[in-house]
Parts: sequence; structure tokens; C-alpha cells
Amino acid sequence: FCADYDTETLVDLSAPHVILELRLEGNVTNINYIEIEWSVAVQNGNPETITGYDAQYRSSDGNWTTFEENTLSKWAGFNVLGDGIYEFRVIASDNAGNKGISEVSRGVIVDTEAPNTRLTELPELTDSENVVINLTKIEDAINFTLYYSYYREGQEPPTISWDTYGSYNTTEVPIQIPLLNQYHYYFRIDAYDLAGNHLANESYEDFIVDRDP
Repeated sequence: FCADYDTETLVDLSAPHVILELRLEGNVTNINYIEIEWSVAVQNGNPETITGYDAQYRSSDGNWTTFEENTLSKWAGFNVLGDGIYEFRVIASDNAGNKGISEVSRGVIVDTEAPNTRLTELPELTDSENVVINLTKIEDAINFTLYYSYYREGQEPPTISWDTYGSYNTTEVPIQIPLLNQYHYYFRIDAYDLAGNHLANESYEDFIVDRDP
């Protein structure tokens, strides 16, 4: 007895190889929306037939959570749940039931809160030749811009006009600034963190220089 077989069974035991990329430069952002994209590498000269992708995230080494399920798109957008560190991966399923998991993305630090850095309090009257500028509540601030203004005592305008004295790293404080006698000085700062957050801070420190006997 001889039987002829004209059927062919394709055995596929290779999981899809998924390559994941973040649509983000660097690893720190102050934007609460992150996009990822991915592709599937060709293996053994044959393109994969993908039946669906699952996009997942985890924060602070927590459990993986799917935010885009069984999609055929090759990108996904993620609405951040709050400040923290986020990682991403993608799981691809092919028509043979194999599942391939991408490498975990680099961690993304999401920071949307501006630093509350302030100038240290200055005396209202001084006879010093210089003033020492220092900071408090530095927190995660990395740099700041120092603004100043000064007027002859008794000739102060109703509205202060600010000029930039300089931009500094927070590691450069304290800063020493020379003073003119019989002048009213004003100083304020804008502080920035690594994500670019800053608080529009109009509070200031002011004092009068009087070295006359």
C-alpha cells in the first residue's frame, strides 16, 4: 500500500524579534505623554506574520501593565500617570502562537514639578562692601538665572526693572557681589531642574547699602 501526501506543515518555533525605540531624546522629560515605536526583524530571510502587539509599561520596578493591547500598529502613545521612572516593552505574537518580547527600554524620568528654590534671606540694611548670594530649598534644581536691579536710595521707581546678572549652576553658590554705597539693591532668581521645569518666581530680596557714619 502506498499513499501520496500532498500537504505540507510549516513548523515555526522562532519567536518574533522586536526592536523597540522611544520617540524621545534623552531620558528626562517634563511632558506627561510618551510615544514608543517598534519594528520586527527579519529572521532566516523570512518576514514574520504578526497577529498582534501588546505595549506595556512599568514604573519604579513595579509590575508590567498593558496600555495598548493586540494592536497591529507599530507605535503607541502613553499618558503618564504621574512623576516617576517609566520603562517600556512590546510583546509580539505571530500566527504560529510564538511570542517575542522586546528588550526593556531605557528608563525615562518624568518630572513635571518645578523646583521651589529661593534666595536666602538678606538683611534690610547693610554697610558691607559685598553681598553674598546663596540659595535655599535647592532640591533638584541644577541651575539658575540671577536677576538684579539697583537705584539710588530714595529714588526707587514704583515698578522694578530687572536685568540679568548671570546664569549659574547651583554648585557655584555662594556668589559674592560688590555693592555701591547709598543704593537700594534688589535680587531674584529663576531656578531650573534637569527636565527644564522652572517656577516664574517674582519674589525677591532687597536691602539698602549705607556705609556713611
